[in-house]
Amino acid sequence: MKLPDENTPPGTPCWVRDTDGQKWVERKFLRAEKCGSFNWVTQFGICWFQCRLDDPYAPKLPEGFTPCNGRPEGLADEDVVTVVLRDGSYGCNGEAKVVRDWYWKCLNSQRDIIGYKLIKKAPVPHVHHDLIVQWAADPSKKVWWFDVLYGIWNATYYPSWEPDCQYHIGETPPPPEPRMLTIEGHTFAAPSPVQTETHNSEVDVERWIRYQDVSAYRSAKNALMDSAIKEQLK
Repeated sequence: MKLPDENTPPGTPCWVRDTDGQKWVERKFLRAEKCGSFNWVTQFGICWFQCRLDDPYAPKLPEGFTPCNGRPEGLADEDVVTVVLRDGSYGCNGEAKVVRDWYWKCLNSQRDIIGYKLIKKAPVPHVHHDLIVQWAADPSKKVWWFDVLYGIWNATYYPSWEPDCQYHIGETPPPPEPRMLTIEGHTFAAPSPVQTETHNSEVDVERWIRYQDVSAYRSAKNALMDSAIKEQLK
């Protein structure tokens, strides 16, 4: 039995009764409060002696089934499952269907789904699926793979399509992405970096600009000077 407490949100469905042996009645939880000899308050301010958050009349799920209230998170449309309904029966006589073919929305009717069992996970497409399809249609196309060790793109006609590797299809490798650099609290786009090391401190970044692209360093310093002048004119 799952009991409410002071952290139970108002409006939570609950089942209440005054004494043992009475039938449980579904209500909306309001708050945990001592009112006379009663312990719980539900909608309209009515007090009750006993209160629980789990449905006492819900059928027990068969072994291997996971409880749910509507469509559960984490299931793909193409995952295959069997389901149990609120009345205790199996949906479609136990037939296994893909998730998108089941009606999951819970309306508190006897035909609502209250549990499911995963039969088969949908196949996960390869991370480079679209590129593989494009290359398979014309294997003569040049494929480029990125060498993270040297920070360069290499051409190949026999790609291995490793999941953790970057690939590109075309006559030339993709253009380098601009690197955003921070100098003394100011951010600048550095043109075509020739290094791939990651610089964590502003000193390293400033040194990188100074030795790799003098013009970028000078333009950055000019911007800093302009900013300082504007601050003085405020």
